[in-house]
Amino acid sequence: MITTYKEFIFKRPNNLALNLLKNLLRLSNSATKNQKNFANNLIFIFAKTNFIVTGNTVSTIVNATSALSELQFNDVHGIEESIKGLVNLAEKYHDNFNNKLQKCIELSLNEGVRRNKSLQRVQRLYKAIDAGDLDVFITFVLESINVLNGVLDFTINAEPTVINGYIGMKRELVKMFKTNENSKMVKSWIEFIESKAMNINETFNSFLEEKIKEINIQYNNCIEKINLLEGKCDTNEKEMKDLEEKCKANKKIGEQLLDWAKKSLSIDSCDLEPFDDVQLIRKIEELEKEQTKRTNEVKTMLDEYTSFDKTLTTFKLSSNPLFPVTSQEMSDGVRKVLQLHQSRIKAVNSHLQTRTSYDSEKERYTSKIRSFEMVIERKYFDICDDIMTLPFNKIFLKESIDKLKGLNQVYVSDINKLTHKKEKVGGLKPSWEIAYCSWEESISYAISVVEWLAQLIENVKNNEENILQMKKWYDNERTFVKTVISAYLWDGLYISLDKVTMRQSNDYLNTLTKVSQYLLDHVKEAEKQYEDANRLIEELRKRKKLPIGFKYLQMVQKEHFQEVEPLTKLFVDKWKEEEKVEKIRKDYAALFEEFFNETDKISNTEPSKVPGSVIQKVQSLRDKLLIYDEQKIDKLNRYCDLKRSEQTVWARCSALGIPEKEVIKQEKENNANKSPRSPRNSIYLYSGRSPSLQTPQTGFQRGARRGDENKDIIGYFITNEENVKPDCFYDLSVGQREAFDKDLKIVQDDIVKILNNLNSLNELKNQSQDPQFVLGRYYQFAMDYVSAPQLHMTWIAKLANEHRTKQQFVEAGLCEVHLILFIHHLLPSELVSINVDSLKTTFGKFVRNTSVPPNPQFTAHLTEEMILQHITAACHDFEQGHMPWYGLTVASVVIPYYIKKNKYKELGNIHDFVNRMYDSLINHNGDGVVRDYLQFYYVRLFGKVFGPELNRCSFVYSSTKERMSYLLKEVTDILPPSFTGEKHILRSLDQVNDTVLNAPDNECYILWTQVQPVYDNGDFIQYSSTFNFDELCVNREEGEEILSTSNAPALSLFKKRTVLQTDFVLPSLLKRQSVINQSVVYLTPIEIIIEEIQKRKKNIDYFLSESKKFFGEVAFDIISFLQKSIGDYFFGLNDSPVGKSNIFNTMKIIDVLDIFYKDLNRFDMVLYNKLFDILKESTNCCSEALAVIKENSKIRKSSANLEKIERELPRIDRVLDDIEKRLEEKKEDVIA
Repeated sequence: MITTYKEFIFKRPNNLALNLLKNLLRLSNSATKNQKNFANNLIFIFAKTNFIVTGNTVSTIVNATSALSELQFNDVHGIEESIKGLVNLAEKYHDNFNNKLQKCIELSLNEGVRRNKSLQRVQRLYKAIDAGDLDVFITFVLESINVLNGVLDFTINAEPTVINGYIGMKRELVKMFKTNENSKMVKSWIEFIESKAMNINETFNSFLEEKIKEINIQYNNCIEKINLLEGKCDTNEKEMKDLEEKCKANKKIGEQLLDWAKKSLSIDSCDLEPFDDVQLIRKIEELEKEQTKRTNEVKTMLDEYTSFDKTLTTFKLSSNPLFPVTSQEMSDGVRKVLQLHQSRIKAVNSHLQTRTSYDSEKERYTSKIRSFEMVIERKYFDICDDIMTLPFNKIFLKESIDKLKGLNQVYVSDINKLTHKKEKVGGLKPSWEIAYCSWEESISYAISVVEWLAQLIENVKNNEENILQMKKWYDNERTFVKTVISAYLWDGLYISLDKVTMRQSNDYLNTLTKVSQYLLDHVKEAEKQYEDANRLIEELRKRKKLPIGFKYLQMVQKEHFQEVEPLTKLFVDKWKEEEKVEKIRKDYAALFEEFFNETDKISNTEPSKVPGSVIQKVQSLRDKLLIYDEQKIDKLNRYCDLKRSEQTVWARCSALGIPEKEVIKQEKENNANKSPRSPRNSIYLYSGRSPSLQTPQTGFQRGARRGDENKDIIGYFITNEENVKPDCFYDLSVGQREAFDKDLKIVQDDIVKILNNLNSLNELKNQSQDPQFVLGRYYQFAMDYVSAPQLHMTWIAKLANEHRTKQQFVEAGLCEVHLILFIHHLLPSELVSINVDSLKTTFGKFVRNTSVPPNPQFTAHLTEEMILQHITAACHDFEQGHMPWYGLTVASVVIPYYIKKNKYKELGNIHDFVNRMYDSLINHNGDGVVRDYLQFYYVRLFGKVFGPELNRCSFVYSSTKERMSYLLKEVTDILPPSFTGEKHILRSLDQVNDTVLNAPDNECYILWTQVQPVYDNGDFIQYSSTFNFDELCVNREEGEEILSTSNAPALSLFKKRTVLQTDFVLPSLLKRQSVINQSVVYLTPIEIIIEEIQKRKKNIDYFLSESKKFFGEVAFDIISFLQKSIGDYFFGLNDSPVGKSNIFNTMKIIDVLDIFYKDLNRFDMVLYNKLFDILKESTNCCSEALAVIKENSKIRKSSANLEKIERELPRIDRVLDDIEKRLEEKKEDVIA
C-alpha cells in the first residue's frame, strides 16, 4: 500500500498516512518479536518512501507524532526500543544495497559473455553510478557558490558612511572576487557538469535537471551581485561625496548658531526703579524690537539647519556625523536663548504692572479700613442710643442682645471681606521684589543656556577627536575584513571539498584533485591571513566594538590548515590510480573497436576460407580483451560501443569458428558444476521491487530456487524494459544517502522525544498529586507544536477532554475557542465565511500567540466544518460551566452564518441555547446586584515536601463559586499521602514570615486567600491578569491608642494592596496561572474613599443606562434597583459585596465631605480635586436618576427612602458648592 499509493499518501491531504503509522506503531509495541520486526521494517519503508517522494521525511514525523498523541499507551518503552533501531536498519540497508549492486554487475558481466544486452545493462548501471556521483559533485559546487554568495551579500549590505571608507573596501573586494581562483574554478565546474549531464543515464535526468538549473541560477546571481556591487560603488561614492558636502555645510551653520548663542548671552541689566511709567513703556518697546530682530536673524539659520533632517532621513542617520547636534537639540538651545531675553521684557512688564496694581490696591485697602472703622463706630453709638431709650423690663435684655448680635454679624461679615482683601494685597509684591524675582528667573535661563552651550561644544569637540580615532579604527577594520574574507573563502572551499564522500574512482577526481592541490598551494597564505585577522581583532576590540566581518573569523576553523595536506594526498593518490585505470578503459575500448572492425571484414566469409593470418590476429585481439577482463577493472567497458553489434566477443568468435581458449573452457566447466546461490537463502529478503523499499528482515525467509539469482538481483535494479529504476538514484548518490540518514535520525529523535514526553506524562498521572501540573504539561506539548497544526490541535483537544473529566468546563470551552481561532487563521479566506473577529478581542490574552505561519511541510487537512464543530463544543462547555456571556459571545459568531446558509435546524438549536443563556443571566443577576461569575484565589505553597517545582511557587486559580470547595480540596490534596507532618492553612499574606519561608521537613504551609480581579473588560465578559489583595491597616502615628481597624477613624487608616500579575488572563486554557510579578502599594484614606465612590457610581450608571433602554414606562424592578443604588450612594452600603464591611463602605456622603474637606492641607490637591470631581459627577447622576424614578413612579406611592434621598440631594449640592469655592481659593493661593 505504501509503495503503490505513495504519491497519494505523501503529496495529498489524507488520513491514510496517519492511520497506517498508527497501526504500525501499535504493532511495534507488540510483545511478539516477529510482529515487532515486521512493523519496524515497514516504518523504515514508510520513511524511505516519504524521502523518495518529497525529498524529506516531514510527513513521517508529523504523522508519527500525531499517531502517538492519539494512541493511549501506558507503556511506550517497547516503541522507543524499536524506533531507536531505525538508524541501524539504514546501515544494514545501505550495506545490502552495495552488495546487491556489486552482485548485479557480476551476474550481468557473466551473462555478458554470451548476451550483449547484459553488457549494455552493465553500461547503464555504470551511468547510473556516474549520475549519483554527479549529484554529489553538484552539491559540492552549489556549496562553493553559496560561500561566494554569502560573502557578496555581506559586502553589498555593508553600509558606507562619510568616515568608514567602505566604498574603497568594496572596490578591493570586487577586485578580489574577480581574480579569486575559486570564482574562476566555479565557472569551469559548471561547464564540466553540463557536459557530463549530457551522457548520464536518461532515467535520472529529472533528478539532476533542477539541480543543474539551480547552480546556474546561483552562479548567475554571483555574477550579477559582483556587477551590482561594482555599479553600487560608483553610486555610493557619488552619494557619500554629496553627503559629506552637506554635512560640512550643516556643520558650518551649526557653528554659526553656537556663535550666535554665545554672543546673545549678554542681556539688558539697567535699573528700572528710576524709570517712570512712560519710560518703562518705551523700554518695553525697545526690548521687543531687539527681540524681533534677534528672532528673525536666528530663524533663517535655524530653518536652514533643520532642513538637513531630510538628508538624515534619506541616509537613515540620527545626526550629522561631523557635527552631532540634532535639530531638536539646536532648536531647544535657540529657544532657551530667546526665553532668556524674553524674561527681561517680562520683567519690565511686571515692574510696570506691579507698580500700578500694588499701590492702587494698598490705597483701596487703607480706605476700606477707615470706612469700616467709621461704620462700626457709628453703628455702635446708634445701638447705645437705642438701648438707652428702651424701658428696663424683660424685653429690654432680649432686644439689647439682638441688636448687639446684629452688630457682631456686621463686624464678622466685614472682617471676613477685609481679611480676603488683605490676603489679596499681601499676595501682590512691591516692585523691588518683582525685580529681584525677575533677575532670579533670568539667571536661571542664563545658566540653562550656558549649560546647553557647554554640553554641545564639548560634544562637538569630542566628536572631532572621535572621528580622528575612528578613521584609524576603520582603516584597521577594512584591512581586517579583506584579510578574514580571503581566509574564509579558502576555508569555505575546504569545507565543501571535505564533505565530498565519493572517494572511489570516478570522473570527478581530476577536478577535485585540482581543488585540493589549490588549497594546499595556498594554505600558508590562508593561515597567515587567519593569524593577521586574529592580531587585528585584538587591536579593534580595544574600542569595545567588533568589526563587521567578525562572524567570518569565528567560522574559519584553524585545524583545517593542518588537515588539508592528508586530504590532498588522498585525492592525488586516488586520481593517479584512476588515471591508470582510465588509460586501460580507453585501450580496452580501442581493442574492442579493432576486434569488431577486423571481424566485420570476414563476417560474411566462410570460416574455411578465412586466411590463417586474419584468424591469428582476431585470436590475438580476443586474448588481449580477455586479459583485461580477467583484471576485474571497474567500469572496464564504459567507452565501448556495444550497440554496433548484437554479438558479444565470444559469440562473434563462435560464429566465425574460432576455437576457444583452454582457460575459458575450464571456467565454463567449473561454472556448470556450481549451483548459483539465491539471495533468498540469505538473511535478507529480496524481491523485484524498487531497491528503496527493501529492508533487512528476520523471521520471514523463503525457500531457495535454482535460477532465482538473476531474476531477483537484476530485477532489484532493472525494469522489464532494461532501464535502471528511478528510485535507485537515492541510493546510488552518496549525498542522497547522507541526506536520508540525517532525516531518518531526525525522525528517530523526534519520535523518541514525544515518547519521552508521553512516558513523563504517564508517570505524572500515576505519581503527581497536582492535577494542574499535569494539565500544564499537556498545554506545553501543544505549544511545542504550534508550527505543526495537526499536532497542536491534537494536544489542545486532549487538554480540553482532561478539563471536562475534572468538571473544568470554562477552561475546556476556551480550548475550543482557541481551536476556532487557530483553524480560522490557517484557512484561506476564500474557504471560510464565518467571521470570528469578535472572539479575537473578547477573551483577552488567554493563550500564547499562535498566529505564526506554520511550516509549509507540516500540512493539516482543515475545513470550515471543523470550526462549526468546535463552536458547538464551546457553547456546550460554557453552558456546563455557567458562563452565559462567554456562551452568548461564541453563539453570536455562528448565527449570521446559519442565516446566510439557510440552516434552519441548526439556527433553531442555537436560538434555544441563547434563550437558556439569557435565563441563566436573569437568575444570576435577578436582584439587581452585578455579581462576578468567577472567583479567584491566590495560592502559595511552602515546604520541601512539595518539591522544587512547587515549593514557594505562587499561583492564581479561577473557579466558580459552586466549585470552590472542590478547588480547595484539590489544592490541599497536592500533599503526597506519605506526608505525616503538620499542615497549616494561611488565610492572609501578612502571615508569611521567615518561619513559613523556611519550613522544616515535617511541616508545610498552604496560603489560600481570595483576591479581587482588576477586570480588563466589562461586567460580564470577565477576565483579568491583575489581581489585588487588600488589607486595611491603622496608621499608628495617627492614633497610638487605637487597637483595631473596626473602631479607628477613617483618616487614621490606610490600605496595603498586594498587586499580583500573571502572564495570561484568567480564565484561560489552564485553571491556574503562575504569578510573574508581585508588588505592594499603599493607599491613603482619600484614595480609598475615591475607589469606594467610583464603585457606588458604577452601579448607578449601570441601572441608569438600563432605564434608558425602555420606551415609555420603565420596568418596576429597574426603578427599584436604581432607587436602591442611589440610597447606597448617599447613605453607604449595609453589606459589602466582597469581604467584610469597613468604615469606608458604610460612610455617608455628607460624612465624606465633612471628614475629607475639613482640612485641605492634609493630602495632595490633585487627590482633593479628583475626589471632588467624582462626587460632583455622581451627584449629577443621582439627580438624573431621581428624575427617572419620579417620571416612572407617578402611579406608585412615594417611599420613605425616596423622600430621604430628595432631602439629602440639595444638601449635598450646597456643601459641594462651598467646597468648590474653597478649592478655587486654595488654587489661587498656590498660584500666588
